[in-house]
Amino acid sequence: MNRGEGATSYAQNSSFTQKVASITMPVLENAVETLFSKDFHLLQVVKAADLGCAAGPNTSTVIFKIKRSVEKKCRELNSQTPEVQVYLNDLPRNDFNTLFKGLSELAFSSFLLQHTLAFSV
Repeated sequence: MNRGEGATSYAQNSSFTQKVASITMPVLENAVETLFSKDFHLLQVVKAADLGCAAGPNTSTVIFKIKRSVEKKCRELNSQTPEVQVYLNDLPRNDFNTLFKGLSELAFSSFLLQHTLAFSV
């Protein structure tokens, strides 16, 4: 299994992919906007797939962008936010342990940030 850490890891050498993902964020936001403009706001679950997820910041950035876009649109529609399920797929030799560890750390950081901001307001 390829570890997702170290100087030669994808996580440390994916700046080009990160730039491309950044450029495509408006397309992702538009997709969520379009999805919820067609009475899909009645859905209880929104599913997304990351094919070729690899360990590193790009996967978590896209996942959290999808989640925030769905939450924003549901607030605008005064609708309940559906559960967001993300399916991750990559080559078997890639280190999913590092990927999931990074996702759980980011989720916890996001949780702390939300609750710290809510508490300090």
